[in-house]
Amino acid sequence: MHRLGQKFTLLSSCDVAPAMRAFCEMNHAPKTVFHDCCTDEWVKGVPAADLLVAGFPCQPFSVAGVHGGELDPRGTVIWWLLKWIRRAQPACVLLENVPGLVSCHPETLLNILEALQSIRLPGAGRSRYSVRWKILNSADFGLPQNRRRLYIVAARPDVVRWPFRWPEGGREVSLTSVLEAAPRTTTRQQIAAARPRAQRAARLVENVVRLLTAAGVDPVRACAVIDAGGTKGCWNLDRLPCLTASRGSTGGFWLTNRGRFTTSLELMRCQGFKPCEMDTSMLSARQLGRALGNAMSVDVVAALLKRLLQSTNFWRP
Repeated sequence: MHRLGQKFTLLSSCDVAPAMRAFCEMNHAPKTVFHDCCTDEWVKGVPAADLLVAGFPCQPFSVAGVHGGELDPRGTVIWWLLKWIRRAQPACVLLENVPGLVSCHPETLLNILEALQSIRLPGAGRSRYSVRWKILNSADFGLPQNRRRLYIVAARPDVVRWPFRWPEGGREVSLTSVLEAAPRTTTRQQIAAARPRAQRAARLVENVVRLLTAAGVDPVRACAVIDAGGTKGCWNLDRLPCLTASRGSTGGFWLTNRGRFTTSLELMRCQGFKPCEMDTSMLSARQLGRALGNAMSVDVVAALLKRLLQSTNFWRP
């Protein structure tokens, strides 16, 4: 909202992690802070608001998980959010989750959409919310990360001025442009010879470097990004794979043109955060990396909120 030049008051925030609650209080000063949204205390305690922005846990719905869905306790968070929406009836809603909700759990997605559309105006028969959903990739919004996410937007008919239009994206940037420069004292030979300390990670990097070289790609000149913390050694050129909480908390990704893992500052930039605008001193590198893996991409959210607010009475030029 700051980047959009819109004035606002953060009425409430909620996070199960104490460190993240401290971070939010330090950087955003919400009026109320909760540690658990899956309670009647939260549903009744959060004040009425014009806008709700929420990312509910993705692990139950991710294609990389065990597909627990709503049987996973984390998979029920969305229903508590919907309880609050039904009670408070905010003017606009923006929800975020993984594409697995579409491909692996379409029945849950349908139930969420129907729940939003079933909220009625008091004494009226028409639906309370106009609801849309779409999968967007952060890489199309000026962030060098391949991060596909499902976004659900909803708005009350009484505040809508114009039909909502999805942001088009199309602006791609190079990962190299957000990386910290290699020290001038570091030689090409040192970068080429560098490997992770963990043996399995070193083997994965070695295998990818061998493939790149065989394909005629110079791994020192090209920015190859290797998921050395995984088991398959997946890699991209000049773009981060999707940053997850587990990968963010265990060192990020290996960069062949730097001979090292990504730094916390680089991961922040790949999610659209400006390090100079935030105080992260209360977070360890592990906590920060995990938080970044759980976060929404700032540039995508900004583009969505701009279109959503412009379609309503709340946008202020």
